[in-house]
Amino acid sequence: MTRSRWGWGWCAATAVLVAGCSASVDPTAQPGSDPFSTPIDHGTASATTEQPQSWSGSAPRTGSGTVTLLIPTGERLPDSVADDFHRTTGFSLTQVEVPLDQLASGGPEGTRADVVLGLDATDALAATSAGVLTDGVPEDTTTADGTALQSAPGAVAVGRDDICVMADMQWFAANNLTAPTSFAELASDTFAKLLEIPDPTTTVEGRSFVQASATAEGEGAAAWWTDLIGRGAEVAASDSAVSAWTATSTTGTRPLLVTRAMTAATTLDNTGAQSISAAVGSTCLDREIFAAATVDPANADGAESLLAYLTGSVAQQGLADAAIVMPMDASAADDTPVAWFATPSDQAVSVSESDLARTTDWLSAWSTAIAPM
Repeated sequence: MTRSRWGWGWCAATAVLVAGCSASVDPTAQPGSDPFSTPIDHGTASATTEQPQSWSGSAPRTGSGTVTLLIPTGERLPDSVADDFHRTTGFSLTQVEVPLDQLASGGPEGTRADVVLGLDATDALAATSAGVLTDGVPEDTTTADGTALQSAPGAVAVGRDDICVMADMQWFAANNLTAPTSFAELASDTFAKLLEIPDPTTTVEGRSFVQASATAEGEGAAAWWTDLIGRGAEVAASDSAVSAWTATSTTGTRPLLVTRAMTAATTLDNTGAQSISAAVGSTCLDREIFAAATVDPANADGAESLLAYLTGSVAQQGLADAAIVMPMDASAADDTPVAWFATPSDQAVSVSESDLARTTDWLSAWSTAIAPM
């Protein structure tokens, strides 16, 4: 099941399912050919100094004091964005980084955040249900059409960051192989032994893989998981999984890794003009990324201001510049590696809000299916 509600004019789907149409490495290149032989001219990135304009038509509130933003480790908003937020609104921004898997709980005990940024729909729903996030609709901001969560009305979509099977295209070219293009190929004897999966019971990446494959494979998902592991796919803790990927580790042995699609915007060759990784598009889970105010923010006005600001042009471009998400405003990603290499696939698997409630059952079925392995 796929969707195209974003209205970004993504490139048309083709029989080639690896990555989006903007990927710089051709996954259908002949074995042994150089996938980087023709660099792409991407032009020159340009900065913007315009005042934030949001799609909701609301300007950020002005005021004073500090707004504390809880974000995933390694995904800080650029200093230029924090400075612009202060200059535009009067509020100062403090960013607290926590592991992605702690985001939905509001971070370690004692963390006092006003806004949480980086949640997907699964975690936004869980955090709202747990009383971490407010269940009230923001006064100053409207989430984009088609992205509202009925059970997490305080969540505002700021962009998209799919979780996909990512292929080290340089490795495939060097080994005279063509990357897989589908879930069906992934579970074959050829490709399963090349795949590394972060543990679905402890990581967002692995959980997303289970959600996507369960939706795509339907009643056959459990048998597919058994085949996948039985033919050599490996499940590991998050750090170990990343270390096993040939695209980012000199000691890695696995050219396929379940990870963020934004990785393609950061795994660049030494020229910076090409990415060495690409998404197997039909294995991607379509993930909107949300920001939301906490249930009891220390600076309520500042929280409202930040939510509105994150939908504006300066913040949207900053999110793209830092390869945090593909911004909701696609034009904000122009002339960035996100637009060149990490355009979301039209063939990504979409899971409805109601079906996300099945995640616990899917994870239980996953554990049962691979237990004999």
